[in-house]
Formats: sequence, structure tokens, C-alpha cells
Amino acid sequence: MKFDDFFQLLYDNWGMYVLSMLIVLPFFIYIFRKLFVSLIDPLTMVLVMSFFANVIPVFLFLMQKIPTFHFVYFCIAETIFWIGFLLAKRFKLSVSNRKLTNEKELGFIIYLLSFFLLTSFTLITYSKLGIPAFMKSRLEVYYDSGGLGALGRLNPFFATYCILYSFYLLFNKSANKKILKTLAVFVFFVIIVFSILSGSRSSVLSLAFGYFGYLYFCEKEMPNKKIMKRLIVLGMAGALVIFSFSSKNGLIGSFNSLVTRIVACGDGYWMAYPKDKIGEVDVSPWGDYFFSGILGPLRMVDYSEVKPAIGAQLSWALTPSKQGIMLGPNARPPILGYVMFGKWGLLFSFLVGFFCSFMAFKLTKVLPQGIVTSIFCYYAYFNMLTFVGDPSVGVNSLFDTMLNAIVLLCLLTFIVGIVKIVGFSSTSN
Repeated sequence: MKFDDFFQLLYDNWGMYVLSMLIVLPFFIYIFRKLFVSLIDPLTMVLVMSFFANVIPVFLFLMQKIPTFHFVYFCIAETIFWIGFLLAKRFKLSVSNRKLTNEKELGFIIYLLSFFLLTSFTLITYSKLGIPAFMKSRLEVYYDSGGLGALGRLNPFFATYCILYSFYLLFNKSANKKILKTLAVFVFFVIIVFSILSGSRSSVLSLAFGYFGYLYFCEKEMPNKKIMKRLIVLGMAGALVIFSFSSKNGLIGSFNSLVTRIVACGDGYWMAYPKDKIGEVDVSPWGDYFFSGILGPLRMVDYSEVKPAIGAQLSWALTPSKQGIMLGPNARPPILGYVMFGKWGLLFSFLVGFFCSFMAFKLTKVLPQGIVTSIFCYYAYFNMLTFVGDPSVGVNSLFDTMLNAIVLLCLLTFIVGIVKIVGFSSTSN
């Protein structure tokens, strides 16, 4: 179903859409009660988006636009995904009692290096490939860009480190020098500009998420409500600015686009299920599809032989004029599991939910404690949540996490070799 057709159906049957929301709501209230920590926790946004996404198949079923088989498959797959997610969160894992010594000096040097590399890599991307916000699709920035694609895998970690460490300079009593606070504000300004120019609607919320990450992961505290509200307002304002790039109706058009984007979180479902479009998707073997982002750079897989993403194929099937443009919805676990594995996609959904939760909540606890490792833990946590929206994107995020773990280790080794300021010491909790 095309974008305009779906929203006309929604407009004509808004009461049925509200009923669909009420049907889905109890399920997500239960999940929220189990997982909610803070309004600016990235997981909260993931849950909100998942709620709106799950409303779509229910709405389509009530409107008799989706085959009963696909609806039942969706219900089972989504339910067992969250069962796996909640089950993994209950697992116990010992917390590391090691700490980095002389970490203030170490963390600050990494902060300066991260900001320098982030700024340099971003400006190189703009000069060589263009500004994402002004392209037909921001996903095309690194498409067929050669070695420059590596910059897109490194920059998010540098940005995350800069954001969380900037909050450390602003709020931590041990870093109360005025010049450091001024530096932090400047870094925030640069990152906001880069976020807007990235064209990503959610990137401008990175400061709000980063504030949560700093307090919850680094200081083991909850966010201040006043600061949290200001960051949310700033993030929403930034999202409206980004939407204004493609809107022809000013502020009202930007606001409508923002609301539309929220409602359209389930775009993969309305593209895939009506008229059984999901059955027309042609995919590569699952190993090539999931790991081409890792195997491609190693020359173990030929990119040209890997089928396009499921979301792109659905988008092109409905809008042939956009053939070749890298866009389209996320392939959420029920969609991707069915396309890749058929009935075994139900088991796949459970395993993805379990793996996503385990990696997000448990594995990082084995790392040494401290500001540097806490920032990396938040980065890994944020990345692992992408499995909820699209497991293939989650695999790429997992690769990015592993890659940046190596980068961080290299930075640590480089700094240790130059200034000899760090070591490990065993401490008790």
C-alpha cells in the first residue's frame, strides 16, 4: 500500500485507528512497566515507536487489508520477541570490580581526540560526498563511497563520547573550571549543527539521550526533570528544523511531517502485508544479507551480488520511480523473520529479542568501571536497541560497536604509550 493510499485510509477511518491503539495499549503498558527507567532513555523512544508500529497491523486487519495468516504470524512473532527480551534482562551477570587509574587525564585526552576526529571526518564527508540533509536520501551518503564509508561507522562513537564527556565537564564537581565548561558548550553547539545537517530526525535527540546516558551509566543517578524537559524541547525543535528542509509549508508543514513520521513507524507493515507484497521480496542467503556490511570490506562478499534491503525493495515495488534510491522502511523482526526463514522466523524473533536484551543490559557489565568505559557501555546499549527496529541494522550496529571497541583500545594504547598515565587496579565494590 502506497504512502498516500494508507493515510487516506487512515483519515477516512480514524476511529478504527484509535480502536487499534486501544487494543495494542495493554500489551505495551505491561512492557513499559517492566522496562521504563526515564523519559529520555533511548529505550523509551524505541518502545513508543514500537507501539505505533504495532498499531498498524491491527488497523489493517480490522480494515480487512491484511491476510489472516500474516496477522497471526505478526502477533506471535512480536509477542515472543518481547518474551525473549524480558527473559534475557532477568539474567544475572557479575559486575567487574576493576577500575582505570588516572582516568580524568585519560578521559580528557580521548575527549579532545574524539572531537578532533569527529569534526575532521564530518567535514571530509561534506566536502567529498555532500551534506546528507540536502540529498534525496541521507542513506545514500556512504553508498558506493569506497573507504569513506568507514567514517560513517566511527563518527557516531566519537559523537557519543563527546556528548557524554561534555556533560561530565558541565556537571561533575571535579571538572569545575570555567574554561572546560566553555569548551563543553562549544562542543555541544558543533554537534547540534552536525546533527541537523545529518538529516536524521532522531539525531537531534542525541543530547537528551546523552544526558540520560551520562547520569545513568556514569554517575548512577536519574536525570534532573528541568534539564530533561529543556533537552526534549531542544530535540523537538531540531526535528522540526530538519523536517523543514523537505517541507513546503513552513512550520505547520514541518509539524505535520513530524506527526506523520510518528504515525508511520509501521510503514514496513503497510507496505509488506496488503496484497501480500511481502511474498514478492527477493533476498540473498541470510548470511550474506546480515553480514555483508562486515564481509564486504573484507572482500569475502561482493556487494553487487547482495540483494537490496527488504525495506528498499518494498519501497521500489510501490514506487518504481524511486528505483535505486536507498530508502525504505525498517524490516522489523516479524517481517524480516518471515522473509528470511518462513515459519522458523518465529524462533528467529525470540532469539533476536533475547540477544538484543542480553547485549544491551548484561555484557557491558564485565568492563572495568570509570567514565571512559561507562561512555562505551552507553554507546553499546544504544546500538543494541537497533535490533528492535530492524535486526539487519542491529547486526551492522553490533559490528560498529566491535569496531569502535578496537578504536577505543587503540586510543588507550596510544595514550598509554605516549604519556604513561593509566593502569588497572583491583578494587572492591
